[in-house]
Amino acid sequence: MDNVKLDDEQSEIINRILAQINLNPQINEPARHYIFDGDTFAEYKGIDQTNVWPAMSGFPDKQNIKYQFAPNGPMPSGRYYFNKKNIEFKDDADWYDRYLGWARPWQRYRDSWGDYRIPLKPANWYQMRGRGGIFAHGGKEFTSAGCLDLTDSGMNDFVQKIRSYPQDDYIIDVRYPFGRDFKWQKK
Repeated sequence: MDNVKLDDEQSEIINRILAQINLNPQINEPARHYIFDGDTFAEYKGIDQTNVWPAMSGFPDKQNIKYQFAPNGPMPSGRYYFNKKNIEFKDDADWYDRYLGWARPWQRYRDSWGDYRIPLKPANWYQMRGRGGIFAHGGKEFTSAGCLDLTDSGMNDFVQKIRSYPQDDYIIDVRYPFGRDFKWQKK
């Protein structure tokens, strides 16, 4: 992370997670972290891969690293972090708020967003180049305007696993392959 200026909160969270990758004495196990490559979202415990889910990001006609800074392209490559305490459930708005239409817009579009979403914070705002509002979420099928989409089956499984782990803070590294389209690319 040469030449990257992080604020104190970002530095503290990243250092805490990186320290856990070896062994966290408080939970007595290696930290879990994630890698998204444009096609899959993989979970690692230390250096061992423990789970993998199909995943995508961006509109189907923009499934290539060259579109990562374009509107509706895949999420920009780099490091993101999230805290499991920030998981949002579609039914978090009470029935009266939903009846009056005060629910957040994402909660009204279950087919696109699914039951859960998690805000992802970039470790470095420079990597975003004007992009923002990146979430991990589910949905009926792969439909993403630039978020990390796991569909309902993947996201529901991911959230259940995250909630069962003692760790609160997580890292996601987005590493796209060069020179090829992602498998979700529409020709």
